[in-house]
Amino acid sequence: DELMITYLEPFLVSCSYVIAAHRNDKRRQEAEKKLRESEELFRATFEQAAVGIARVAPDGKFLELNQKFGDIVGYTREEMLLLTFQDITHPEDLNADLDYLRQVLAGEISTYSMEKRYIRKDRSLQWVNLTVSLVREVSGEPKYFISVIEDINARKQAEAGQEQSNNILRSVIESTTDIVFVKDIWGRYVIINSTGCRRLEKPIEEIIGKDDLELFPPELARKIMEADSRIMTTGETLTYEEDVPECGIMRTLLTTKCPWRDAEGTVIGVVSIARDISDRKQAELALQERKQFLASIYDGVEHPIFVVDVLADGDFRFAGMNPAGLRVSSTSIEQLCGKTLEQVYPELIAASMRQHYTDCLKAGTSIAYEERMNLLGVETWWNTTLTPLRDREGRIHRIIGMTLNVTPRKLAEEALQRSEAQFRQLAEREALLNRLANQIRNSLDINTILETTVQEIRSLLELDSCLFIWYLPKGKDAHSKLPAWHVVHEAKKSDLPTLLGYYLTDATKRCLRAIANLEIIRIDDIEAVTNPVERQFFLTLGYKSLLNVPLQTSRGSIGMIACGSCIDWRGWKDDEVELLQAIALQLAIAISQAELYAQTQNSARIAQEKAKQLEVTLQELQQTQTQLIQSEKMSSLGQMVAGIAHEINNPTSFIYSNIEPASEYINYLFNLLELYQKHYPYPAVEIREQIEAIELDFLVKDLHKLLNSMQVGATRIRDIVRSLRTFSRLDEADMKQVDIHEGIDSTLMILEHRLKKVASFCGIEIIKNYGKLPLVECYAGQLNQVFMNILVNAIDALEEVIGNRSFVNVKAQQKSNYQLPITNYQLPKIQISTSVVEANQVLVQIADNGPGMTKEVQQRLFDPFFTTKPVGSGTGLGMSISYQIIEKHGGQLKCISSPGKGAEFSIFLPIKSS
Repeated sequence: DELMITYLEPFLVSCSYVIAAHRNDKRRQEAEKKLRESEELFRATFEQAAVGIARVAPDGKFLELNQKFGDIVGYTREEMLLLTFQDITHPEDLNADLDYLRQVLAGEISTYSMEKRYIRKDRSLQWVNLTVSLVREVSGEPKYFISVIEDINARKQAEAGQEQSNNILRSVIESTTDIVFVKDIWGRYVIINSTGCRRLEKPIEEIIGKDDLELFPPELARKIMEADSRIMTTGETLTYEEDVPECGIMRTLLTTKCPWRDAEGTVIGVVSIARDISDRKQAELALQERKQFLASIYDGVEHPIFVVDVLADGDFRFAGMNPAGLRVSSTSIEQLCGKTLEQVYPELIAASMRQHYTDCLKAGTSIAYEERMNLLGVETWWNTTLTPLRDREGRIHRIIGMTLNVTPRKLAEEALQRSEAQFRQLAEREALLNRLANQIRNSLDINTILETTVQEIRSLLELDSCLFIWYLPKGKDAHSKLPAWHVVHEAKKSDLPTLLGYYLTDATKRCLRAIANLEIIRIDDIEAVTNPVERQFFLTLGYKSLLNVPLQTSRGSIGMIACGSCIDWRGWKDDEVELLQAIALQLAIAISQAELYAQTQNSARIAQEKAKQLEVTLQELQQTQTQLIQSEKMSSLGQMVAGIAHEINNPTSFIYSNIEPASEYINYLFNLLELYQKHYPYPAVEIREQIEAIELDFLVKDLHKLLNSMQVGATRIRDIVRSLRTFSRLDEADMKQVDIHEGIDSTLMILEHRLKKVASFCGIEIIKNYGKLPLVECYAGQLNQVFMNILVNAIDALEEVIGNRSFVNVKAQQKSNYQLPITNYQLPKIQISTSVVEANQVLVQIADNGPGMTKEVQQRLFDPFFTTKPVGSGTGLGMSISYQIIEKHGGQLKCISSPGKGAEFSIFLPIKSS
């Protein structure tokens, strides 16, 4: 952007001169001259810029672009002039780009920059940093946009790599054997890895939030706190040795601490890494390698650019050079500008430059060439491009040059020319090594890695056979204790026999010693092997020549790559041996990674299995605990109900048993009274007054009604007591044959106060469709609890919507066992049906015409603690316990419901327990 502003500023100034030229012809001529110079300078910069520059019409069509722009997006200039920027913009970035353009056109902003993706001609994606500014007409109307793009593909890839590095770093912190911890400004631990927890012999919950005084002896804690305070005060990183207790033993750790800063740079704590002092050298080496790696990333490449004026007499004078060129030529801008070629460079170099500049003038177009220059006594090669610039009359008045240092490439080309065949062979093998390294590193399966390796080696080296062999010092299994070779993978010619399998090491003791010491076995001619047993062993396998390259994994396992020639003897070359050594090194790393991955996968699988087992156990424990609590509650309730029923039953029995004798006695008295009235119709005055006072006629009539009312009440109390005693059988431990209907009726009797009609409640109608059922073997009290839970939920659902809607009729119709009968809308009802199904099952169906349930509620209906009632109105345990009780009886509890269509619970129970 600064470059554009620098070169556009003279251009804009020149434009103002042109406008003023209408008033002053002399000023107009000067303005035109400066305008031409600015345009030429802009054109030179436009073509030679290291960034892509384009003029774009307001409708998005490309009007003009430099070569760099086309190179970045992968199109030629001619192709680009037929496109709009919308055609090559990635769809996901187009809206943001258009929104910015709208703001620029509206005058809300003058320029904008954004990162976006272009779609190259080859359909690949190109990330660029786009800067756009608007050029307007004198009238203020938009004229065109100036777009500058910079290739940022490499940076985007680096950012992706950085994210991957962050993920790896998090994994490394947790898996490292170093102690990693972070403390806040008050010295409290906020992060600590598992290694630190093991070293402190405490779980992480007992560490996080604690300070050093709570974790270490006072003297050691004060030293640690002093070091932390010094770091947070100075803001410096501190590395020191400290003694800390571990398993009752003092160990010396090398600790590195640095301040922990927030986004504003304020110190908010301390970050610490500690490890055993024995690992210090390795850590220092790793740190040094990392520094070198980071330094190499930031190394850049600079290219000199220079401007040469073409004078009227054909001479050349330097007009400018960028900083990279000044550094290369060891000169300053003052020493360069306005000077001729000979005034700046030695005579021979100046003469060569003059010839090239003259050739550019004659050609009238850009030319490129390579030249060799001696700069500061060093021979260097440069690839230079010269582009002529023309003035308004078409005369070439300036040349723009850009040169690239191609010395390394030229040296490589010269070396290639000296030994082209050898270099081609080395390049092919290097390509194999890279390709093979990528292939084996991209797989974490050992068999795939080994199979790929032997196939690639055999193909490149044109071998008859290539094997991978493991050395088994303890034999092939627990029964065989003799050392053996195990050939696990081979690549061979189709006409050769397979060598896969196990081989004892008796005949190859010399090879065994060499491989155990990780020494290469190189035999050009098997016939030259001095040991007859060993020679015969290799000949039996069909070898003429043999090359074995050993490797050792991080776990200490020893293997080897065995290359063989079976048709004719072969002299192994040093470069072949070096190639196989490099492959063996890469292979050992890949095998170690695969083994580590397999171990990690196995550990993860075991952890998942244990987690699942723990989850199931916890769920079972919760269910058992819930059922036990509810059972205890119901048992206590049963005992209380039984006691109340017994207490009520005793006085009620007295009342009920005395009603009949009382009725007889009263009848006797009434008969006697009639006889008195018959034989003494005119009693004394005092008796007549008493008869009138007590209203004897009314008393005689009402006394019979009073006795009948007492008898009905006593009968009602007796029925309620019987229902309470039936329902209270919760603590009976044994199964008994019971009448299901009796249990249902006793439950309904207890709930009658919630069913009958009162002033503010319309009442709930109970419809009983009892079938003929045999006695069912069950836990009567538990089954009554199920009836109670289902009926209470039905009553709650019906009460919830009373006054808000009508109710579905549950009168029996044609239906299956799993279809809720629904016809018209009536008052709230509950229908209870019983029947015998199949050979050994009874079915109890309890249906209501309430609001019903959604599928989501039905799916969780029997989950412990699930409830749709308000907080404090339900525990969410009733249906879960009911489900478990029915399941305990060997039966099934099902629910059919949908919103607005009521709900039906079906209870299937075996007649006899299995």
